[in-house]
Amino acid sequence: MYFNDNPFPSEIGDTTGGVFTGKITISPFAYKYGFPYTGRPEKLEFWSKYTPVGGDTAGAIVILKKWTGIESDTIAIGGININATAGYTKFTVDLVYYSTELPDSAVIGFAASKMPEIARINSTLYIDDVIFLGWVGTDQYDKNADLVKIYPNPASDNLNIVASIETADNIKVSDITGKIMGVYKIRDYETNINTGLFSDGIYIYEICDNKDRILNKGKFNVFK
Repeated sequence: MYFNDNPFPSEIGDTTGGVFTGKITISPFAYKYGFPYTGRPEKLEFWSKYTPVGGDTAGAIVILKKWTGIESDTIAIGGININATAGYTKFTVDLVYYSTELPDSAVIGFAASKMPEIARINSTLYIDDVIFLGWVGTDQYDKNADLVKIYPNPASDNLNIVASIETADNIKVSDITGKIMGVYKIRDYETNINTGLFSDGIYIYEICDNKDRILNKGKFNVFK
């Protein structure tokens, strides 16, 4: 999004290009991301071409949510970076599920400059043929979920993950674009992760055995 004569500069930061499903209300001011959606797709697929300026990077994000009556719970999430392409190229965003629930809404977002620290004016992103594909059944939810505890969540400087799984060996943490933030060894069924250098946001963890087979996966938030 970009506003000429931005009516709420303290609320809406300038950006070189972004679009999300949903709307913005002016009075009272509020973001209303997403649209009604009750499926459990495997992935989002779209075609895109991207001409960045300098080392700029575009991105795509998908979040499936459900209102609990108190807050909006994340059912699934996925994201990717988009680098320069000369012509239209097919991209896929795989979704990671954290619940057996059906969502009630979906948020799909694209940004021509994903990272503010390297954003450049005039980077150009084209998007076409956006579609959800596949289906993830509720019986595919991780059976080891009851054996894993994480605290505090959201985390500030440190996060503890207790994995009472006999074959658990390490924990891989990535951001929603798939960038690996670190791999942490499990000792006596527990790992402490220093999140002090993590930016605010949602992160994905995968608990693996010593052959890198995933035993459990989930998410946590960092908020400072």
